[in-house]
Amino acid sequence: MDLSNEDILKIIKLARLSAANEDIEDLTKNFNDILHYIEQLEEVNVDNIEPLAHVHEVANVFREDVSSNSLTTEQALANTKERSGDYIKVPLIVE
Repeated sequence: MDLSNEDILKIIKLARLSAANEDIEDLTKNFNDILHYIEQLEEVNVDNIEPLAHVHEVANVFREDVSSNSLTTEQALANTKERSGDYIKVPLIVE
């Protein structure tokens, strides 16, 4: 399928682009080259090929979740300006 200069002008208009009249011939050739390459790719047999999400194998790189010693509530709240029970009290910013 080859595109004509008129097709390229329509594509340029639909994409809301601009091109000089002397560039239309080059654009037409470039578009047609791309379409011919896509036609070549369509000829490749991919029936027995599984779709990939990544080219390389992806493995989980997270470390194991192991619990360890952490701050007590009192230690965590020790430097707060105001507190309400076991929570940090902040100023109201929504009316």
